[in-house]
Amino acid sequence: MTKKIVLKVNFHCHKCKTRVLLALTKLIGIDQVSFDGDKGTVVVVGDVDPVCVATRVRKTGMIAQIESVGPNKKSSTPLPKLVRMINPLPPCGCEVVANGYSQPYDDDSAVVLTLSVNFPTSLMV
Repeated sequence: MTKKIVLKVNFHCHKCKTRVLLALTKLIGIDQVSFDGDKGTVVVVGDVDPVCVATRVRKTGMIAQIESVGPNKKSSTPLPKLVRMINPLPPCGCEVVANGYSQPYDDDSAVVLTLSVNFPTSLMV
């Protein structure tokens, strides 16, 4: 299950952020890492143990405290509706039809659209 982990980390410079980012990208299961310099927090989204994330940050020499751990909130954007494409037709007379879509990730970052092309029998050899 994808979790949102917020860590309190005291960054001193840009080099500190780079070290933390490189350390976190080596963990398996992390989908997203973001920094908030004003609050001094690191937000990690993924299927990973929060203790492993904090330990990895501490190994870089930074002080890290776990502020919160919770489920990753899904965005409330609606999925696109399937539309049968009639016009414009390709110049060859083929018909492109949207068959379906799927969402491979939980965070609404991608939508896979399945298309099929119907060729007229005059183009078949």
